[in-house]
Amino acid sequence: MDPEATWNEMIDAIINREQEAAIQYAKSLLEWLGRGGFVPRVSLLNTTDDWQRYLCQRICKSVINAPADLWRSSSEK
Repeated sequence: MDPEATWNEMIDAIINREQEAAIQYAKSLLEWLGRGGFVPRVSLLNTTDDWQRYLCQRICKSVINAPADLWRSSSEK
């Protein structure tokens, strides 16, 4: 697995409001990290790998648990 590509795909899915795809990417990243895989670069700030891992895990969990109304466009609300 390429965690950088998976991260970018998840972000694209979020931008395009593709809930199922975003959740699948988030779950894949969490599984990857849980097996000790290296963390994708999620912040351009100069942070440690531990912070990058923490941020990635928190964002992935937030994607999985995001309320349904976040996935709707403003015209659908």
